[in-house]
Amino acid sequence: MTNSEFFSKYPESKDLFDRVLSEFEEKMQKAHRPANETIISDAELIQLLGVCKRTTNTWRSKQMIVFIKVGSLIYYRYSEVLAFMEKHEIKKVTLRDSHQTKHHGQKKL
Repeated sequence: MTNSEFFSKYPESKDLFDRVLSEFEEKMQKAHRPANETIISDAELIQLLGVCKRTTNTWRSKQMIVFIKVGSLIYYRYSEVLAFMEKHEIKKVTLRDSHQTKHHGQKKL
């Protein structure tokens, strides 16, 4: 059975195939763009970082992360997400640091 015969017999499979192909092509296009040109939605960021919607809302309201708002839709430049992550990266935690924080609230500088 050829592809055209298969899709003629099962037209719903053609719709599914077209949708999956379209999503794949979109992801491939995003993958080849520089980080400052790649835009992700709030839902994609939530999924990417494994956080809840309330968390991203808090980050935005506290101006912790740069975002784009179009109507009620929220987007982020991938480069801004990377900058946010780097800003909050913990370079090195020593046993002494964790001990002071645990027993004294915040580490004394």
